[in-house]
Amino acid sequence: MTKIQDFWIKIKTKIQQTPWLTLQLFLTALVVYIIGIVVPFIGWFVILPLGMVVVLIFAILGIINAAGGQMKPLPVIGKFQIIK
Repeated sequence: MTKIQDFWIKIKTKIQQTPWLTLQLFLTALVVYIIGIVVPFIGWFVILPLGMVVVLIFAILGIINAAGGQMKPLPVIGKFQIIK
């Protein structure tokens, strides 16, 4: 047997001997599973819509300033000027 197989056999026998370790591994797997579900949910249904609202507000402010004949720098990248 290889060293990796020996390692896994030792871990498996240790898990079978201690129920506390089995519970700990189950709880760890459950937490990782829940985090894997919650993080994408937050990204798609919270952060993405908020980002769209911010972009919409900046677009409306830009349209209002352009209609009034004003030329203001962009909110985040306004310090970089391409046309002078």
